[in-house]
Amino acid sequence: MLTLVVLILLLAIDSSAGFPKNQRHVGTTACPFLKIPVGGRAIGMGGAFIAMDGDIECLYWNPAGLATMNERVVFAQHSEWLVNTDLDYLAWSCPLRVGVMVVDIGHFSAGKVDDIDEEGRNLGSLPAWDALAGVGLAGQIGKIGMYGVHIEYLHGVLGDASGQGVGCDVGILVRFFSREPNVGISIANLGTYSWKSGMPRSLPTVFGVGTRWKLGQDKLIIGLGARFPIDWLVRLETGFEWRVLHWLTLRAGISYLLDARQFGLPILSERYEDGSVGATIKLGRLIVDYVHQGAMDKFVGPGLPQHMDVKWRF
Repeated sequence: MLTLVVLILLLAIDSSAGFPKNQRHVGTTACPFLKIPVGGRAIGMGGAFIAMDGDIECLYWNPAGLATMNERVVFAQHSEWLVNTDLDYLAWSCPLRVGVMVVDIGHFSAGKVDDIDEEGRNLGSLPAWDALAGVGLAGQIGKIGMYGVHIEYLHGVLGDASGQGVGCDVGILVRFFSREPNVGISIANLGTYSWKSGMPRSLPTVFGVGTRWKLGQDKLIIGLGARFPIDWLVRLETGFEWRVLHWLTLRAGISYLLDARQFGLPILSERYEDGSVGATIKLGRLIVDYVHQGAMDKFVGPGLPQHMDVKWRF
């Protein structure tokens, strides 16, 4: 399994080298809803979650982080995105002898889409939605770190037309001068998607790297990361969380969005900032995450001003 993960990482990095660096690829990928962030804890830390572990939210950010989970968890999320659109997501984790398995499903509703003919006439509205179903597996790599793989089936509907595809997320967490894994690498949304009457299109592949530090007997965690979408927008992320009480954790994060088209380097004149604050409340086996974002998020479109999800441990 580790060999497969490393091979996929190398092939993905090699294939990305073929993208021209003097143009943007905005609008050329399928299933943009896959860019909607998952997990109040991760969003509250500004997305600096690539090197985190032990949380079911890692399935979205870096599946390798699932490997240290030692209990079953049910995770549910509802997010309002654009006008009349929303994302519902449900995941379940289960520790096994070979590692930790996670099963997830999601549904994205785009509401109604106007049906415009070639002459510009409005012929009415069409229902539009996407759904996903996936399974992930994470495990230990001896004393080196952890690996994780997530495979998902995608299905979409626009009026009478439908499309489908398969995506794959892979990641690793390694120990770097630390007793715990503290450096993460992930690649999300490898794969293609196609409508019955169209050519296959690539999914919105995102490369991520990150690190984290635990201080004060793990009461304070600081995260730092970067993600590189194929449209050459680079997102730098940093955040922290502080466990104030055994039942209350506070967090905050900030991210910078840079345009890296020219020679693959950031163009600071197009810098964009986004901040978030959040909290976690633990009530026995129930965990509630809340986060508020204070700006519009160009990485996925308008941001999620408020977000809440729940986890149930059993």
